[in-house]
Amino acid sequence: MEEAAAEETACEAARAEAARLARAFLAAWSAHDAAALGALFAPDADFVNVTGLWWHGAERIARVHGVAFSSYFASAVLTEERLETRALGPRAALVRARVRMEGQRAPDGSVAGARRAMLLFVAQAGAAGWRLVAVQNTDVVEGAETMLAGPEGLGGARYA
Repeated sequence: MEEAAAEETACEAARAEAARLARAFLAAWSAHDAAALGALFAPDADFVNVTGLWWHGAERIARVHGVAFSSYFASAVLTEERLETRALGPRAALVRARVRMEGQRAPDGSVAGARRAMLLFVAQAGAAGWRLVAVQNTDVVEGAETMLAGPEGLGGARYA
């Protein structure tokens, strides 16, 4: 019984650490601080962006975000709308965060409309403490059930 209680306590701590890292990511992102964002990741972490680009390593993740922060995301901010955690054991947890982005610049320099995304974070305890080991960002296409490829690219589709 004591062992089960100890594991539950450790799992609760894992959920708390993962949530802390996810919120630190959102804060660093909204502050356009690529160095702080990169410091949240394990050296061998992975990041998949909304278009499916897959970046390997904390340095590369920080570098590509830095480029975006100096251009089309220079005025953008992320706002947490919902955050849920799930322990994967006492030393790992995942976080699902639904966020709203406002302030992104369009190619013509105008401010694009707000959009929503689902971020999936995987955090793990290691020798250097808790770090993000994987993040995936998925745009939310309001009202769509799936994506369909057409002559103009991908678009949301609804079957009902």
